[in-house]
Amino acid sequence: MNSGVTGSVLLPSFPRRRESTVPAAVSLLDYSLRSPFGPPYGRSTRFALLSRLRGNDGLTHTSLGKQRGAGTLMATVFLLLIIALLGGIGLRMAGTDINDTAVQNDSVEALFLAESGLERALQKLAAGTVCGAAVTDVAAQTLGRGTFQITSAAINAGLCRVQVLGSVGLAGTTPATRLIEADLSLGGCRGWAVGSASGGEVLLCWNGTSWSRSGPYPAIPDTTLRGVTCPASNDCWAVGSRSGGGLIAHWDGTTWSRVPTGSLPNENLYGVHCYDSNNCWAVGNNRAFVRWDGVSWSIGTYAPGFPNTRMNAVSCAAALDCWAVGDDTGGEVIAHWTGGSWSRVATSIAIPNAVLRSVGCQCHVLWRPLFRR
Repeated sequence: MNSGVTGSVLLPSFPRRRESTVPAAVSLLDYSLRSPFGPPYGRSTRFALLSRLRGNDGLTHTSLGKQRGAGTLMATVFLLLIIALLGGIGLRMAGTDINDTAVQNDSVEALFLAESGLERALQKLAAGTVCGAAVTDVAAQTLGRGTFQITSAAINAGLCRVQVLGSVGLAGTTPATRLIEADLSLGGCRGWAVGSASGGEVLLCWNGTSWSRSGPYPAIPDTTLRGVTCPASNDCWAVGSRSGGGLIAHWDGTTWSRVPTGSLPNENLYGVHCYDSNNCWAVGNNRAFVRWDGVSWSIGTYAPGFPNTRMNAVSCAAALDCWAVGDDTGGEVIAHWTGGSWSRVATSIAIPNAVLRSVGCQCHVLWRPLFRR
């Protein structure tokens, strides 16, 4: 054969391998799909990526195993932060409960301190100390963990208004405080007796030790007093007669003064009683029943057929339960009032020509000081 035969041989051309343009953070799956080589190059490329990735910047990047480890570490740190946050919330809640309990305990102790101060004020007044500056503490008095301070002022000649502030708290904190206010009797007249003598009325005052005559009072001259009642030391009523008709007088803790009777029957009054400051009755001649409601005196009513008699005394067991006694030409008269009209009550035994001059009913009244928080 002629070796000079020339020809050409076509050899298979292979694509030139290009540098990877895969970003360092691309996933293994994305790289496999985007590989231009296909199998078997794709497989070997995937295998190589299990170890490392090389980006188009020529740098070797973090392996997938290391990335997964970093994610686990971040999750652990986040979980620890959550646990620490929840623990802090729990501690804060526990601390709040402790603080609330401490504040409540301080409030109770402050009230006890205020009551102790009130006892101190009572002792001063009982010893004859004058209400006002003499009872008032210039500085707070220390007792236990806290203090109390007394202030006082005279309301009238018979009452002293006392305020006591108790305070308990740690230094540098807002203390718990409680305020007590009470109107205390100054002694003075604890009881009254009334009557008449030549020259006018007689008013005797009981101070707890002895009786003494009080007055004279120009507002009630030339009178004969026949009954008296006191729902409070500065709230007393006396009834009687004067030239020309009946009389009602009032004690306000300082002085006695006459009360205008207006449209009330112009009859002599013989008895008076108050269940409280808003419920009083006075009785007298010719079926005279007059009532005090806390504002004014008014005429009371009686049932039909009630005898035109003289009522001598009255007493109330409750605001709507009062009894009055008197006499008539036929004998004694007993009357009862329950909120409507006065009605006569028959006795179970006959008492000929009896004259009833006084009556008393047991009543229960609760007195307490006024507390303020």
